[in-house]
Amino acid sequence: MARCPRTVLAALSVLLVSACGSSDSGGPLDNGEAAKPADQILKDSVAALRGAQSVHLVGELSTGSDVLGLDLRFTRAGNTQGTVTLGSVHADIVISGGRTYLRGRELFARFGNAQTAQAIGDHWVVLSAQSSPEGDIVQALSDFIDFNKLADVFASPTGGAVTKGGISTVDGRSVVALRDSDGILYVATTGRPYPVEVKPDAGSKPLHFMSWDAGVDVKAPSDALDLTSVTGGGSPEASPTP
Repeated sequence: MARCPRTVLAALSVLLVSACGSSDSGGPLDNGEAAKPADQILKDSVAALRGAQSVHLVGELSTGSDVLGLDLRFTRAGNTQGTVTLGSVHADIVISGGRTYLRGRELFARFGNAQTAQAIGDHWVVLSAQSSPEGDIVQALSDFIDFNKLADVFASPTGGAVTKGGISTVDGRSVVALRDSDGILYVATTGRPYPVEVKPDAGSKPLHFMSWDAGVDVKAPSDALDLTSVTGGGSPEASPTP
């Protein structure tokens, strides 16, 4: 599996996602993955990931001094909605039509300054293309919510040889375990062979993916402020005390 990184951007770029599909008879059918060798299971998971349409991710990542919490629903087109937390700081996020919207007074206070946060209040804000701490978070997410980029990383594990473990149940789904020196990937043995959980050996808690291909209705906020109009045309300066 991919090596557990130390930065938010790297961490988000190597995560893999999960869940199992349903059969026409109303219940999941054995997909035969449990009987295959580890390398073939991995290839099948990569192929499933490349064809995924949407997913719901819930989990946490260690970012050094903070824990990044994720509760996101996103689509193949990159449209996303959900929440992120960094330590005690919470923010809502929407990505729609190539534009990114954030809402979270505490986020702007931490990564910007008190004056900017006060001006924004509890309004949604459209982020500019200019570099900023908030933009760095968005860039990390934009890399992460690209199914093809995830599949590329997934196809080239950094933890050495991948071996097959036993059959178990994760989040109510039957799974087969794939292990390398970085951690364990649990792959669904029913429906499409999506990964169900990524469990690093160190540095992060497990990440769970669910509701694959269930569809996500993302709507852009209608009353969002333009960040550049709030900050006078530039990125907010970093606060001296986060």
